[in-house]
Amino acid sequence: MNDESVVKKILKIEKCIKRKFDKLADSTGINGTEGRVIHFLILNQDRDIFQKDVEIEFDFRPSTASELLKKMESKGYILREVSKTDARLKKLTLTDKAKEHEERIINDVVSLEEYIQKGISPKDLETYDRISNIILENIKNFRNE
Repeated sequence: MNDESVVKKILKIEKCIKRKFDKLADSTGINGTEGRVIHFLILNQDRDIFQKDVEIEFDFRPSTASELLKKMESKGYILREVSKTDARLKKLTLTDKAKEHEERIINDVVSLEEYIQKGISPKDLETYDRISNIILENIKNFRNE
């Protein structure tokens, strides 16, 4: 193994992916994180999605998710509507403005995912998935033992 730490490599990968998402989103004014949330909402249009779902999907703190969703609402990409079953919850709905970019966002996410996996065998992807899950658990449990 080279001298670069696992943490340093992960942070480099994360930063590079974020830059790519932001660059893909440049033409629309939708930043990479907003595009990923819109993509998540597109894929889950068949069910009610709330802020908590966004927090879990993207591992956001409640305050981070709240600020992001407020910003997306002010830009006209989502609506936050009071749930019919629980007034404390606000259902997230895509606006027509966000749906105008649906095809491009889906294509960008799929093509980036495919490109990232280029040249990696299914066996290596399986190994990567297993190892990244272990790393995530180790990070979550660090100093909680």
